[in-house]
Amino acid sequence: MSLNSSPIQQGSAPQPAGVWSWSWPDPQQDRPAFENAIAKARTMRKFDPLQSIAMIPPAAFVGARQPVLYEVQDQAVREVLSRMTADQQHELMLRYMIRQFADPPASPEQLAMERQHLEDARRLMPMYEAKLASAVAQAQRQRAINGPAIAQALEEMNLANRLYKTNQLKAWVLVWRSFPIQELPMDILENIFRLAVYHTRGPVDLANTRGTLAAVCRSWREIINADATLWNTIRIFEEPPWSMTALQVERSAGTFLDIRVDDDEREQRGLPMLTGEKWTSLIDILFSKLSQIRMLIVTVKDMGSMFYLIDRLRAANGQPMMLERLELFGGGQPYMFIPGADFEPKEYQQPMALFGGYDIPSLTHLTLKGVQIDWANTDLSNLTTFDIRRFPPERSPSIFKFREILSNCPNLQNLTIDAAAPIPAQNQEELDATSTPIELPNLKRLTVADLVPATAIALFKQFNAPTIKELTVLNLSTDDYGTFLETTIGALSNVRILTWYSCEVRNTQENRRIMARWFKAMPKLCYLRLAGVDRDTMDFFLMDEGIEQTGGLPFPLSGARPQPKPILPNLLAIEWENCHAEDIAYFVRRRKAMGRPLRHLYTYQPHWDQIKNDPETKELLDEAREIMAIAPMSSEQTREEAWALSDDRD
Repeated sequence: MSLNSSPIQQGSAPQPAGVWSWSWPDPQQDRPAFENAIAKARTMRKFDPLQSIAMIPPAAFVGARQPVLYEVQDQAVREVLSRMTADQQHELMLRYMIRQFADPPASPEQLAMERQHLEDARRLMPMYEAKLASAVAQAQRQRAINGPAIAQALEEMNLANRLYKTNQLKAWVLVWRSFPIQELPMDILENIFRLAVYHTRGPVDLANTRGTLAAVCRSWREIINADATLWNTIRIFEEPPWSMTALQVERSAGTFLDIRVDDDEREQRGLPMLTGEKWTSLIDILFSKLSQIRMLIVTVKDMGSMFYLIDRLRAANGQPMMLERLELFGGGQPYMFIPGADFEPKEYQQPMALFGGYDIPSLTHLTLKGVQIDWANTDLSNLTTFDIRRFPPERSPSIFKFREILSNCPNLQNLTIDAAAPIPAQNQEELDATSTPIELPNLKRLTVADLVPATAIALFKQFNAPTIKELTVLNLSTDDYGTFLETTIGALSNVRILTWYSCEVRNTQENRRIMARWFKAMPKLCYLRLAGVDRDTMDFFLMDEGIEQTGGLPFPLSGARPQPKPILPNLLAIEWENCHAEDIAYFVRRRKAMGRPLRHLYTYQPHWDQIKNDPETKELLDEAREIMAIAPMSSEQTREEAWALSDDRD
């Protein structure tokens, strides 16, 4: 197919063979039905592109062509491929090829034939590889002035590439169709199912994957229904009466439960908030096995719903629990104590102690965001993660309670304080009583966010943690935070990764001296994450130690001009977002000039998609194309991150 063909016009929607027939409403007579048909087709495209195209009313079908990456004889399928990106074409071709084979279970004769097809495909691979290499070489030999010859060479190269990719995909499909999966031992098959279920994205994908596996055949369904570990990860995706959730809880048998409830995710799917009777009925189902819950992560926008959950946890204060991780994210207005509309206000006039004041020995991970509790009567110990965010000042823990929690958690590894600083000492006696820092010998990550400078300074004086490897300063933008950073000089010598998101430090001579001392006191720092950083702030990270020592002169008044000495000599890579591309190009250029170029410059795919066509980005590409890379979105680490955090480097 020529890539220069004109787009298909209205009314020429292709009709692939083997799809359902579809009756299209007349847009003149029934416009809502017509638009509904288009919406259904767009939804179907995600699951079955061929069927989706067939469902689109001809009067609405328009589209621009894309290069077709596979060789297929069916004209209608080629037309569909030409409307899709490379990834979409790959998925469509997989479905199309699978449709060409008999539905399972295949007979021995059919399996033998498919194995023969696989051998044929494998024999063809070297031939297609050679043809593709020859076509590429031929295209490279053509002179620019020989237009027809170049066009023919490119067409031959594209054809060879399509044949190669099509044969490669066919071989891949045949391998899996002929694979004797039913002959695998039961335990291996169970592990395959667990990998499929555990690597899903979101609650709907989890439910669909589990249901699809169970629908393949009776033996698979028996395996899945009998394996409690395939049902103990519960993501709430449905609406009342919660029949699927109840089924998951039942089939989880005696195993631990990992539960997530997310109002934000539900909102994205157009579902209402969890409130009132539907919320209480859901909690009744989940808490029927409260003693088996290992992880509970809840995001609800209605504060009354959150108070009800805390109340239920309080009522279970005498029940044995194996809860290890609790994360509660409240919504609504965090600075007001307002019950939900569907609950009696008299029940929630005062904050409640977490777990009714009982200590849960198994609990090691606690995150609370905007969730008001009775801190004075809450007993916490043995935490490895303590994360509190967005508390109104009067609902934060007192400085004494905060210190008590730190003292009771000697194995604390992660500490996050985000707009939730403890209520400070009120007089000299309290100041004296809280002047000795708490030792945190195992703290690895510290996040300080949304605090005023005085509060941040007071917070940092409450503990001593020489083992911190990752430091995050976030949204410190209400004032000049140079004095706060000065307070921490000498206490962060083990920091390897610094995350600096929108932290305000004015570029004054005094702050330059502070920042020079601050960076020199972190000799192991080798990885930066930057966001919301302007050019003036960026200059702190690019200071020349020699210049700072000579009072701002580029070289001493006497003697030879020294070599550049960057203030961050061991910096290997940075991640960045929400910065001007030209400022990042400036950063890369300055590091090169100092003789310490960056190894990698990372950003996230969504951010790159937003800026890649920005005129400023051209300067960045010219300066850093060879070191640019996409940062992993999941919990995976870049190579430099992994090396920075490794103890082997010490």
